[in-house]
Amino acid sequence: MPKSEAPSLRLVDVDDYATCQGCVHGTAVVDCRTRRLVDLLPGREVSSLAEWLAKRPGSR
Repeated sequence: MPKSEAPSLRLVDVDDYATCQGCVHGTAVVDCRTRRLVDLLPGREVSSLAEWLAKRPGSR
């Protein structure tokens, strides 16, 4: 799935997902304005989401 680089992300929704009957877990980041998937992060740790947000200067 192609990743969209949206510099104007102001509001995102975060949810976890599982594949392969629950064997692989990750975090989905969705743009609430467009309702499109922005990124899939490996794992469900807060630190990976914090790192993802830190790379985006407009995020709060």
